[in-house]
Amino acid sequence: MLSENRSALVITESEQGVCQVCCQLAATRLEAGQKVVFVETKTPPDEVVFYLSKFGVNTSAFESEGSFAIVDACAESAPVPDPHVIKVGDPSMLSNIFECVTKAVGVLGGRPVQTVFDSLTPLLATHEPIYVSRFYKDLSTISRFTGSLTASVTSGVVTEDILASFSSIADSVFETRIDDNFRRQVRLRHVSGSLVKPTWIPFEWGIQNPVDSGLLWRRGFSAELDLSD
Repeated sequence: MLSENRSALVITESEQGVCQVCCQLAATRLEAGQKVVFVETKTPPDEVVFYLSKFGVNTSAFESEGSFAIVDACAESAPVPDPHVIKVGDPSMLSNIFECVTKAVGVLGGRPVQTVFDSLTPLLATHEPIYVSRFYKDLSTISRFTGSLTASVTSGVVTEDILASFSSIADSVFETRIDDNFRRQVRLRHVSGSLVKPTWIPFEWGIQNPVDSGLLWRRGFSAELDLSD
């Protein structure tokens, strides 16, 4: 999910907890010393900062180092007096969101920058799927040059046709769910150029050491790749 120069799609069962999942991904990148642009379409920036703090991330420190920025594309949030939060003037225009993402990448000094996009689902409420797919394709293309992109979408809200369209754009596709014990699980659904045997594994990164936990989590996917002839 966190590979360089690739676009990953994370499919979740519901909107609940999606922001936290994306914050986990961002925390892993930041703690590994990488630059992150966090794009939010449904949650105010202060809540993003709150969730990141739960994973041990001091956003102020990373902002002052020039390694973290938030693109606020949430239609309901008000502008905040923070130079590291780039407010999209009119988030109903996909081109405005795209412009602000590229601006944020420039603010952080250019490549490599890892973009985390939470989420594509709200965009479908105000735009035809074909336009959101085109936006996601354009964002994936530019992100492959600037670093990487990880975007989320909710399966319980969008149709299978839309999911198929998004999946055809991404280099890798992951699914998350909540099991019977109310623990989040993840499985690898697709990787370009590889055969995959989808297997659910725990989606758990330690709050105290998200980097080491993230490495263990990624190694869990090695059994899913069919490397046989």
